Amino acid sequence: MIEARLKTIYHPSYERRLVIVRRTDGVYGYIEEEYIADDPLGAGWYAMSPYWPDRIEALCGSEEIAEREARGRVQWLKSTIQRDSD
Repeated sequence: MIEARLKTIYHPSYERRLVIVRRTDGVYGYIEEEYIADDPLGAGWYAMSPYWPDRIEALCGSEEIAEREARGRVQWLKSTIQRDSD
């Protein structure tokens, strides 16, 4: 289960974002989310992972390693200048 959202990195279009998280067991990882304006459940951020909400992408020992993993795996993040929020 997700204990904390530690860092958010937005796509330049602000239609996607990546959230670095820490689970209750101390494992770090990330969740890629997409903003959907016309969802029947209401506008908002929705996880793109088929694993959500049970698991996160990557299982890492620190916040820094989780971000490094994300920057290596998420295509749009590879070329995005870091513009963080949180």
